[in-house]
Amino acid sequence: MDIYKILQATICPNAEDRNTAIKFLESAAATNYNEIIEALALTLANTEIDSHTRGTAGLYLKNMLVSRSAALKTVLINKWLALNQEFREKIKDMVIRTLGTEKTSPSVSAQLISAIAYAEFPINGWHELLPSLTNNISNNTNQDIKEASIEAVGYICQDLPQGVLTQYSADLLSNIIQCMKKDQSDRIRSVATKALFNSLEFVSRNFEIDTHRNLIMQHVCESAVCRERSIRITGLQCLCKIVTLYYNHMEAYMTQAL
Repeated sequence: MDIYKILQATICPNAEDRNTAIKFLESAAATNYNEIIEALALTLANTEIDSHTRGTAGLYLKNMLVSRSAALKTVLINKWLALNQEFREKIKDMVIRTLGTEKTSPSVSAQLISAIAYAEFPINGWHELLPSLTNNISNNTNQDIKEASIEAVGYICQDLPQGVLTQYSADLLSNIIQCMKKDQSDRIRSVATKALFNSLEFVSRNFEIDTHRNLIMQHVCESAVCRERSIRITGLQCLCKIVTLYYNHMEAYMTQAL
């Protein structure tokens, strides 16, 4: 199986070749589940091949874990969890080491990490993921790794049930807010502001605490007037969403604005 050629064929202009490749991947997922997962993960992790093929591999792998249908999503998750734990650990390790190596945005690896976390966290799996991501954000000097790790945190906060993440909420919010500060680069501030937008439902407890809420609002308001357009737009989107979700806490801030 030449997975590289198959993945390239899925995005080629020729409809017949494209459909043949897609059917092959669907068949492989049904009959050679372990093999296709490993082949896709290896392709995503291979920095020597083109970014489009790597991204396609990551998206196909993600789609083996997610579905708009709740019933099908449960089936896909159970199929993943039925895999040997050692094999799952190997795949997860490959995926997380891919963070920061992609040349495209948004990060496919970050999306895939969130999809795997959705499957693993409810069974208390992948304990090392969030500490690893927060360490990347706080201590890694590689801006690409830092950016992709923030993206992953944003997707995780958006996709996973709040109760699953309770023990990590303080660290996650602290890291997002830290990366929204003015002393960060525009690209880091931009992705951190997007991560906060994705996390706003998740931080409901923090909005009940004055000091936490004030800190969030300070950095959101700073983002909303930033000279960098992408940060400014996302900051304004955050404000709109905050007013919708937490209107009962907004009177003091609205009075100050007026």
